[in-house]
Amino acid sequence: RMAAEGFKWTLEQCRAKLKKLKTQYRKVKDSNSLKV
Repeated sequence: RMAAEGFKWTLEQCRAKLKKLKTQYRKVKDSNSLKV
């Protein structure tokens, strides 16, 4: 369905994006836990 809408992503691109999001999420989570 996404490919039909113009999202032609390779598995590698998806993995890279997920990895990036995970690291960003961890950074935010870590900085938040330090404040509390």
